[in-house]
Amino acid sequence: QNVEAPVVVVTGASRGIGRAIALSLGKARCKVLVNYARSSKEAEEVSKEIEAFGGQALTFRGDVSNEADVDSMIKTAVDTWGTVDVLVNNAGRFGQPEEVAGLVEFLALNPASSYITGQVIYLFPYWFSRYQLSDLN
Repeated sequence: QNVEAPVVVVTGASRGIGRAIALSLGKARCKVLVNYARSSKEAEEVSKEIEAFGGQALTFRGDVSNEADVDSMIKTAVDTWGTVDVLVNNAGRFGQPEEVAGLVEFLALNPASSYITGQVIYLFPYWFSRYQLSDLN
């Protein structure tokens, strides 16, 4: 029996662990939405590599701490492939060790950063699941 390839949204997929996950899924012939916030060139390269493996890829710029961006990202995947089967919630805003050396002090001075981090960790999966649950009706 033919089984349709799963549709996977990988956040933070332009570099690092997200890139490796997206490429592995592409090699497995998954349909991968490659999400990025700032690195468009790298994200496009990931999509091209996935397509070179024979997989399908879609590059999407969106901030996972922004509800409207999340809604648009999921809608784009659903409009393109009909569903989203898997979420890999990999996005993060911490950077290289030298870039975050003063993170503790920064968070103490700027509580808004803790709020944004909380949005990425807690609200994004909620927003994503809310969209998925609406598809069940």
